[in-house]
Amino acid sequence: MGQPKSLATIIADVKNKDRRRKLHQELKSQKRKEKKDRKKKRIKEEKELGDDTLSQTLQAPPKKVPKTIENSRIHDETSVDPNDDEVIADERSDKLQTYFDRVREPKVLLTTSVNATL
Repeated sequence: MGQPKSLATIIADVKNKDRRRKLHQELKSQKRKEKKDRKKKRIKEEKELGDDTLSQTLQAPPKKVPKTIENSRIHDETSVDPNDDEVIADERSDKLQTYFDRVREPKVLLTTSVNATL
């Protein structure tokens, strides 16, 4: 025999649209309930053990670190260090730096039509 089918595959094999929709709703509600139970359990455990900084005697569970793009990024060897001497020299010799430092006001004209006048 083959590998056991996943629940999603079994739902997809159901031909009747109403039964398939009902099975899908049950699956989603079951997953939602499991997630809610995990969250309740985690919150209860955190309350029982306390915070790491407050009580040194009890061992609190580790805090969850959210998964972000920056956290999951693999460090690239070609990325430039902002404290590098060459980068600092390039920033000093930048022609537009006076605009960004607001040393002088940029000369900008906003137009609303082709033949705009001041």
